[in-house]
Amino acid sequence: MTEAKQWVLDLEKSVFPTSATKPHSDEFAANFIANATLLNEMMSPYYDNYVSRIVRSSSGMWTDLNIKSFIVSGYPSALLEPAFKDEYAQEIRKLAVGLYPFDGGREINAVTKVAPDGKTKAIFFSEWLFAFLWDLYHQPTAPDQNTSNAKQALKRSLINGHYKNINIESIRLNSEQGSYGKFDMLWGLMLLWGHELGHAFLGHCEENSKDATNPILTDAAGTPNMAFNQDQQMELDADMFAMDLIVRYLEHGFTVYAYNENGMLSVNDIHENALWKSMSFFRLMAEIEAEKSIDHDPTSDYPLGAFRMIFMFLRHEKTFRHLGWNKLADDMLRRIDKGELPAYDFTKNIPISHMLR
Repeated sequence: MTEAKQWVLDLEKSVFPTSATKPHSDEFAANFIANATLLNEMMSPYYDNYVSRIVRSSSGMWTDLNIKSFIVSGYPSALLEPAFKDEYAQEIRKLAVGLYPFDGGREINAVTKVAPDGKTKAIFFSEWLFAFLWDLYHQPTAPDQNTSNAKQALKRSLINGHYKNINIESIRLNSEQGSYGKFDMLWGLMLLWGHELGHAFLGHCEENSKDATNPILTDAAGTPNMAFNQDQQMELDADMFAMDLIVRYLEHGFTVYAYNENGMLSVNDIHENALWKSMSFFRLMAEIEAEKSIDHDPTSDYPLGAFRMIFMFLRHEKTFRHLGWNKLADDMLRRIDKGELPAYDFTKNIPISHMLR
């Protein structure tokens, strides 16, 4: 184990309670991971039960923390790896990854940092981000009061910045969750994982990646204008990196079979669902921003969720139009033409294409 990876483990042990590090049985771990992921479906027909194989190969390590960390990081990383050239897949494997150890993991967030060795990138996902994503992608689907209440609870948690914890032993995995929830959640995980990879590979963790004061950009007269500061620019660049990765992944056929009540979905349906569900987190943020009349803040570390979704969409406008989203694309472009959004070059060259197959 590398020094950086040991640092991550030590941080987790120093923050999370002993109950979170108590091992589950192999049977429990295999059943939970199989119901929460698409690993078995994606590996078939080459393996009868891929999940059981990986659980047995690392017997005794499957604590609450390890299961959650595997689902939010190891799982999407393993599925995205075939899209990368071998040398970059190896670089991804060197990353130190764990659950967010600060403030008890209560923030709905992920972060990429440089480990104490000064060179290894460490990616942390908060424990409560796992809980939030689980509920986001497994909320009731019927248009009734339960659906409305579940969505409002998710919105309140985003506004407050904190979320409840989930003991995985309390999660009920029913057939609907097993078929739709885990398929939809995969794409959200892939986008978030790709976003953090973007920070790691675009050099956003380096000392000289930004000015420490995070200045508000101004016009020639020195008046603050409607623009993105450097932190916000880096967030958007990482978003573009992530969406480029997902689109390439889909274009090359690295995907899964999906079914609804009428049988297997078409390739277009799978791609449309994957791209739209990947942005569920940002779409929920955009709804909150609209309801609360939240405006662009040039002093914030993050751009509005609505802006992030629009730029990811327009970067791959051709793909979305092919899937039938012409009206939405036209509406987004009109907003940009009218100057309703801060300027951002969503067509810029993001250095990722050389990394992908």
